[in-house]
Amino acid sequence: MANNLSFDKLSLKKGTVIALYGELGIGKTSFIQGLVQGLKIKKRIISPTFVFIIPYAISHKQYTFYHIDLYRIEKLEDTRGLGLEEILDNPTNIIAI
Repeated sequence: MANNLSFDKLSLKKGTVIALYGELGIGKTSFIQGLVQGLKIKKRIISPTFVFIIPYAISHKQYTFYHIDLYRIEKLEDTRGLGLEEILDNPTNIIAI
């Protein structure tokens, strides 16, 4: 399924937030890899489990895709300093969290 995802099929628009939830190893990053292929991003996609947030520029659309993993976050206070509010508030971003 991941290879068949495309920007047009998903009707993604700027400001879209995709919420992914599942156990470790269930395929969330594989889903994101297919999504990123559809967005025509050529970078290698890795899980942001240890860095929390990875931005990918979508040059042909003039905005940014953010892959966010908050699995290791235990308290809301732990998100301070990540820039999460700014990312979520920017209507030109597409976010998978």
